[in-house]
Amino acid sequence: MKYLYIVIFITAFSVFSCTTGIKQTKLSLAENNKYDNSNISIKNKKNKIEKKENARQKTKNTAALMLAQVKEAYNSGNFSKCLNAARELRIKYPFSDEIYPALYLSGLAEIKLDEPYRARYFFKRLLSLIRKNNSTSSQMKDLKYKTEVMLGDILYKEHLYNESLKYYTEAAKAKKRKEVSAVFLRMAEIFYYEKKNIHDARFYFLKINPEKIRKDRHTAYIQLKNRLEWENLLPEDLGINDGNISAVAADGDDLWIGTWNGGIARYNMSMGKTAVFKKGAESLVPRTVRTVEITKRRVWVGSFSGLSYYSKASSKWYAIKIFSSPEPVKVETIKSVNDRLYIGTLGEGLWFGTELNVQNFHRLDFPSQFINCISYYNNYLLIGTMDMGIFILNIETGKITNFRDLFPGFTPLNITTIITGWNTDLWIGTYGRGLFHLIKKSGRMEIYTKENGRILDDWILSSVKTANGLYFGTFGGGLIHVEKKGNIIKNISLKDGLSSLDISALAYARPLVILGTLGMGITIFYEDIKE
Repeated sequence: MKYLYIVIFITAFSVFSCTTGIKQTKLSLAENNKYDNSNISIKNKKNKIEKKENARQKTKNTAALMLAQVKEAYNSGNFSKCLNAARELRIKYPFSDEIYPALYLSGLAEIKLDEPYRARYFFKRLLSLIRKNNSTSSQMKDLKYKTEVMLGDILYKEHLYNESLKYYTEAAKAKKRKEVSAVFLRMAEIFYYEKKNIHDARFYFLKINPEKIRKDRHTAYIQLKNRLEWENLLPEDLGINDGNISAVAADGDDLWIGTWNGGIARYNMSMGKTAVFKKGAESLVPRTVRTVEITKRRVWVGSFSGLSYYSKASSKWYAIKIFSSPEPVKVETIKSVNDRLYIGTLGEGLWFGTELNVQNFHRLDFPSQFINCISYYNNYLLIGTMDMGIFILNIETGKITNFRDLFPGFTPLNITTIITGWNTDLWIGTYGRGLFHLIKKSGRMEIYTKENGRILDDWILSSVKTANGLYFGTFGGGLIHVEKKGNIIKNISLKDGLSSLDISALAYARPLVILGTLGMGITIFYEDIKE
């Protein structure tokens, strides 16, 4: 019986083991089948990807070959063939990258065939495609820039200036490209020649790097530079009947212009409009103007008929009685220091008054009766006379020192202008003796004369200090420019753009240097425009 149980147990275990083995075998086969199917699926996907890649590469290669044919046709001068090849490329592969250069070459080909309107179509289509696909690669940026320039050029030649400016403006945003200077030149030309807008023309011209201008555009660059650098306002432009300017002074956007015998005018530099003050009892307008000095509340005018001022508050003229009766005092120069006024005359010496009590002027005890100019520096007045050289007046103590006591070697007597340079150096203009430069640090005096070849004329009439240097007007020798860096002297004459060699008055309203001439009205020099 015992053995019977053993046999039954062994038989049951064998059956279980066999069943389990069959199940495991089935599972193993199923897993193997699943793995094989997965491998087949991955392999199929890889094959599909490879086929797509091969097809894409084949398309790209074919498109590249077709683009090469487009380029070859264009370079060989067969522009019709170029257009046909480009059209076939666009039809067969409308979504390939080769479409971009094909469209650009199509536009160029149409220009060669003298079909600017059709060229515009291709260039505009190309820009639209670049924007639509948001293409930002360096190659696409380069193509976009060149396309915008081409469209600007086409529209410019068709006199569609506003449209051309739109494309030039977009092209100009590519600031790092060396060709941008050519775009700025074209924009400056449009604003100056076509829109008559000299301010915007100067704005874009200042962005130009002259070294990046092509040789075939260099003449156009120089011509525009000369026109933007110099602006001539003849007497008829200003509405005055005397082109002999005796004084100029800038008050913000207003330029006050005094003439030798035609009275005074106010010219608004932004609007280009002039207000001419006519002679008359009510206006009290001075006619023989010699000097103009501007303060916060008034415009002071010295003339051979006395001293007057224009009130900014009331827009009326007023005369200072003591300078007009019993005999007119010939006022040659006015210097304002805070609220103090110093008046230099020809024949009546030096006078003093204040803005607080304008009718209370009195004469000072001064060595010379003939005063040409007054300059202020650090509580001292440097007073140039017609007959006794220079005197130094301490405005706090009233002490007067003869300049020759400090610098015995300085002998000129007729002093026309005195101006401080940099490092407290002093520049002195004379009537017939040239230009003197006192170097304060060393005490050395440098002399610039026609004889030593450093300037073109010894008769110095005027001076002004600007951001870039000093300027001196001469009687027959044009303009002298002393550069700020290195005190380099440059003589500016008619060939440089001057309208006259006689520069009687100078003023500065950054960046404009205003020149008053004898006979030719006003010349304005735009200082920031350089070669």
